[in-house]
Amino acid sequence: MKLFWFVIFLVQCFISINAKWVRDVDSRIVDEIKQNPSVAYLIQFHAPWCGHCRKFEPIYEEIAKEVYDLSTNIDEFKNIRIVRIDATVYTDVANRYDVRGYPTVKFVRGLQMFTYENERSKQAVLDFLRRVNGPALRWIPSIGRFNEVRREHDVFFMFVTTSYDEDDVLFNQYKSLVNQLLSQTYFYATNVSIIQQTYFSKYKTDAKSQIFAIKTEGFYLYEPDEYNNNLEQFIMKEKIPTFPQVSSGNIHDIIVTKKIVIIYGFKDQNEVIAQKQKRNELKTQMRNYMMKHLSTYRDTFQFSWSNDLELLSNIGKEKTKLFLVKFRYH
Repeated sequence: MKLFWFVIFLVQCFISINAKWVRDVDSRIVDEIKQNPSVAYLIQFHAPWCGHCRKFEPIYEEIAKEVYDLSTNIDEFKNIRIVRIDATVYTDVANRYDVRGYPTVKFVRGLQMFTYENERSKQAVLDFLRRVNGPALRWIPSIGRFNEVRREHDVFFMFVTTSYDEDDVLFNQYKSLVNQLLSQTYFYATNVSIIQQTYFSKYKTDAKSQIFAIKTEGFYLYEPDEYNNNLEQFIMKEKIPTFPQVSSGNIHDIIVTKKIVIIYGFKDQNEVIAQKQKRNELKTQMRNYMMKHLSTYRDTFQFSWSNDLELLSNIGKEKTKLFLVKFRYH
């Protein structure tokens, strides 16, 4: 009997190791999406000759397995099908979804579509799925939930109101941008009575509603006069974390803040333990320095880091206010 269960265990391990969690599809995927408007599809468009695609392949498989595992108890990961299509063969599908490079990852549900534009890591893609497959605007019912949300996100936006009013101009502006920028950041709303007596006591005002950018180090109030009543400009500036990792997906967003960008760049491949420790120490020192002088530097400088030296080499050729801080270890 023991031998029987041992054999079953080995078979399960073999299946788990060799399982393909991503489904390969063809042109019929378009009709499948139309027939299942409530089902979300994460589609990777790839090319057989693409080196970046091959590098992303095992990560995409991990993402598919993780989504399957998380879907049992987390609503944001339910009803998602992870698929892949050869865009060089099924060009009709690639053209339909405006694919211009490889790999391209898109989230599609009915008529809704978002392009993934961030680093190709498992956690970043899962975070993207949590945003786009969950509620567009999330309600914070208590100060306890507010504290949980702060621990979950480096940055999020929160609409605070005294009472719900469907004619509130600021709320309608906010709601419109929520639908537009859902794939890029998190949006919440709450009643002033829930948080006013704690963190937000200094923001007491006669205004019916306010909007805050909530970051790790503090809160930033949207002042319409400072942004010429352009809420989108405020969100695009503040959605960048205080000390972000620079990737091909967010470098454009960082640059359009019009800040001077300072990047600590390093190569973390084939590092020995001492090198990794030294690198982490330098990164921590840079972050601590930035946090200490945040009130002075916040509006002018964007401190950041990256381990993609190829990307930094390319963007360093552009005419941008960008400084690279690069260290070599001996």
